[in-house]
Amino acid sequence: MQLPRMVKIRQHFPGLGLADLTGELNRILSDAKLQNDIKPGMLVGITAGSRGIANISLILRVLAGHIRSLGGRPVLLAAMGSHGGGNPAGEAKLLSSLGLTERDTGAEIICSAQ
Repeated sequence: MQLPRMVKIRQHFPGLGLADLTGELNRILSDAKLQNDIKPGMLVGITAGSRGIANISLILRVLAGHIRSLGGRPVLLAAMGSHGGGNPAGEAKLLSSLGLTERDTGAEIICSAQ
């Protein structure tokens, strides 16, 4: 049996990341004009899950900071169904393993799986 002719090739994939993630997030948040919806003292929930999103801690920190700059009070809401054992302690532990803590994100974390 004769093998077909083989050719060595090299494929280059373009980078999918953003050179300035924080800058891009700030631009998007500015364009969203959230100041029309977020009033001083307003509690603003941000969902935080366990889906393995790259740079999730940074993304949530920037979002929480933007909400705070508008006078809102950001809180992260655990949103992961049965991950983390389906209980608040397990959710908190899982979020912490992803770098999602109050210290890292600048927002209180509420876990209340039932």
